[in-house]
Amino acid sequence: MERILKVTGRGKKVLHPNKIEITLVLTQVFKEYSLALVNASNDVRKIKESLTSLGFKDKDIKTSHFSIKAEYESKRNLEGGFVTTLVGYRYNQNLNLKINVDNELLGKIIFMVGQTNVNPKIEIRYLVEDIESIKNELIEIAIKDGQNKASLIASAASLMLGEIINIDYSFQEDHFSSRTMEMDVAQFKSNKSYDIDLTPEDIEISDSVNITYIIK
Repeated sequence: MERILKVTGRGKKVLHPNKIEITLVLTQVFKEYSLALVNASNDVRKIKESLTSLGFKDKDIKTSHFSIKAEYESKRNLEGGFVTTLVGYRYNQNLNLKINVDNELLGKIIFMVGQTNVNPKIEIRYLVEDIESIKNELIEIAIKDGQNKASLIASAASLMLGEIINIDYSFQEDHFSSRTMEMDVAQFKSNKSYDIDLTPEDIEISDSVNITYIIK
């Protein structure tokens, strides 16, 4: 029976975000489906007009979600039971926009969106781009770490390492973004741009690989 040595190599990187992802969450309820559809379109047009005034193009503003669903409410009747009635139709639409980390531009975006009467909720996430190259770097770091561990163990135990007979790797999806911050545009009505002072926290990611050696 051949002797083997299994080690786990780990790779870790601390990254500083280089992009801001802004999500505008639009939602309203209307009595009729057609009104919900028309107003959803009008609200998006107003948002896009406010952003194109800052130099953005339509293609920069992407829709990540859209739906119109019936909304109901339940009320207790005179007999003590509940009656469900149709309130109307709620549209939900998310618009996404990515920019470089730029607090001045972020403040201008919030200001311009706040000048519309749409009042979306704003979600802000700081993230890291070029994920594929970062994943590759993590694999290299993890493999080198595993090799170093195997050499150290073999040396300490007076063993001789043979060839690698197996490498087990399955990428674990890391979060390449910060926690989401939320703002209510309705609270940001002003006659001038906002001075946003946000410093994103660093993002720590890690990965691991299992390496199996033959012991000579």
